[in-house]
Amino acid sequence: VWTSLVVVMMLYIFGVCFTQGVVDFCVANDCRTPSGELLLNRYGGVGRSLLTLFQAMTNGIAWDELVQVMQPLPEFYHFLMVSYIAIAYFAVLNVVTGIFVETTLQVANQDRDEIIKLEMRSKETYLARVQEIFLEMDTDNSNQITIDEFRRAMKDKKILAYFNALHIDFTDIMTLFTLLDRDHNGTINLEEFVRGCMRLKGEAKSIDIAKLQYQQEWLMHNMVMLLDDVAEVRHATQVIGQRQKLQRPSPLVANPCAARAGEEARALGGDACSEVSDQASPTGGGASSLAVGATSSLASSSGA
Repeated sequence: VWTSLVVVMMLYIFGVCFTQGVVDFCVANDCRTPSGELLLNRYGGVGRSLLTLFQAMTNGIAWDELVQVMQPLPEFYHFLMVSYIAIAYFAVLNVVTGIFVETTLQVANQDRDEIIKLEMRSKETYLARVQEIFLEMDTDNSNQITIDEFRRAMKDKKILAYFNALHIDFTDIMTLFTLLDRDHNGTINLEEFVRGCMRLKGEAKSIDIAKLQYQQEWLMHNMVMLLDDVAEVRHATQVIGQRQKLQRPSPLVANPCAARAGEEARALGGDACSEVSDQASPTGGGASSLAVGATSSLASSSGA
């Protein structure tokens, strides 16, 4: 309103000035000439002057043409027209534009606040309806819903209508009960029921699908790493087993005197067998003495 009044006042003041200048010129001079007729056509009255100035401000007519029409008038009116154009373009119109922009932003902010309020009221209404459903399903007034109460409630048409109104899919009763039972204790309290219904409201969103895809990729990545670790452990176990088999001593190498009989034992002689037995036997000196005695007896009997 104030902006419109400022524009009208500016047009009226300049329009009166130009009209007065034309009237004074026509009183002192003859306006029946072509230039005088143009002056009267553009500025012959307050109404014509206001229309001409409005056209100049809104680019309805080139203001250079209006200055040319004012050629018979004194130079003061030429300067006054240029001043009007400067004020209209650089002051008033910019102020008007700024006011309109500010008003638009205020309206947009008010719309955003209204949207927030509407969303909050809608959420409050939704929560109230969910609580009503919970009270309807809790037949024993224990503030807990068991699986039996849940199954009985799913047979009630009123409860089913409530779930349909809340955009909750209840085709699979056990799955729905499991999703609502967050602590997995076999019962659903009011907080679990409200949070579960808010989470299950409506169709699956893009962010839910993206979360499932990310979790699946994470599981596959960790599964591949686990399988690689198991393969490495199995390979290491096989390598260790093969090394143990290669390092295990052979019984023929550990006791060559016991493996050789007849002439090979006599050819080795007592001393050689004694040394080998001492080195190979894990029992130490006792076993070496027995081996020396046995070979000595064998040598005596052969000499006899």
